[in-house]
Amino acid sequence: MKKPNLIKLLLLIIAPVLFFGCGQDDGPSTPPPPPINLNGFFVYGTSTVADDVEDEQARMALAVLNPNKSGTKTSETGFFGKYMHIDANSTISFARYKGTEGTIYGAAGGGATEVASVVGLSDIADPMIHGTLVADGAPIAIAEAGLYYVFADTISKTFRVMKLNMNLIGPATKDDWTASVSVPLKSSDANTTVFEGTDIPLEVDGYKIRFNQGYEILNDTKIATINYLGVEDYATAWEAGAGNYDLIFKDESIPNHEAGMYTVTITYNATTTEWTEVKTKTGDLVTDYSTVKMAVIGNAFEGGSWNGDGTGGLNPHAPTKTDNVFKWTWNNVTLIQDMEFIFLEEATWGKTLIAYPGAAVQGKAITDKLITNAKVDEGKPDENFYVKVGGNYNISLEFNGVTGDKTVTIEPVE
Repeated sequence: MKKPNLIKLLLLIIAPVLFFGCGQDDGPSTPPPPPINLNGFFVYGTSTVADDVEDEQARMALAVLNPNKSGTKTSETGFFGKYMHIDANSTISFARYKGTEGTIYGAAGGGATEVASVVGLSDIADPMIHGTLVADGAPIAIAEAGLYYVFADTISKTFRVMKLNMNLIGPATKDDWTASVSVPLKSSDANTTVFEGTDIPLEVDGYKIRFNQGYEILNDTKIATINYLGVEDYATAWEAGAGNYDLIFKDESIPNHEAGMYTVTITYNATTTEWTEVKTKTGDLVTDYSTVKMAVIGNAFEGGSWNGDGTGGLNPHAPTKTDNVFKWTWNNVTLIQDMEFIFLEEATWGKTLIAYPGAAVQGKAITDKLITNAKVDEGKPDENFYVKVGGNYNISLEFNGVTGDKTVTIEPVE
């Protein structure tokens, strides 16, 4: 068993004796302070928010659990969690106290750093420091400065510590649920940590703020932590309108009301333990079609086909770009009367397809009914482009990267 500040206590006891030896023999001596009386589980260390177990910031609260994976529980006795700033080249220790009796815990070798797939029972992508809690063990070594999540399971006597990397994930982000968007660390100290990402594209939809590209630092099938941020209720937040949200650990997405490019700032306040988010729109959301190779396919030109297997397409190629408009052109194309065509990315089924109703259609060939809607105007099965009058044509297809508008222009070569 250990009690912190033992040296201070001994000095206070010895001090009256020293004074007496120097001739200070009058007056009563100052009584020593009583031993500390604490109850709870604590984490403290060098260059952290608490350098002593008696510091109020050293106390750990029960870890926040995901009730959907923890039998409806949002916390459980024995599982502790804390977000705290730790400087580079620091150490931390744990302590458990009941009254005046306490035990200091460290780890053999100061803990090990490994990825979750090795540590087990976690989907966190980034490495974490972990180990078994050992009474009077070596302090746990922290190499890099930043905001850390410190987790301890006092039932199995294990711990896990990870430096936070922040990401956004969900249908409002460019990769939906398949990949996350990084929000880099901007600054961190004992009081405040700020993550900030610039030029982040967001659609009108929802997303979560996720830590370290994973959802739980521990999931043992009985309890699971919740290592991502949302709002109290998505529908209520959506109805409240666009704004900046106070975040909580809950499986409810954060709304984004307007598509665009954003600066996203996420702040952790160590004093209040609150998380906040501020989104600032910096520009329009531009869909980048610069690598998309569109082709004309069908039987309306020599060598054309409806194969849709990458063959039989007319000149698949990438577009030119002017401002936010992407444009593909096919000039002086000889089209065969009474035949049909459409536009298909890489002449391959399952990719971007533009038939007659899929775009605004314009040009003299359209207004003069030289090219028509095969189904609507000619009674054919599909709404393809129908060549009413064969001949040579200049054809262009445009996508607006901001509005999503698509335009087909067809002009006869005269």
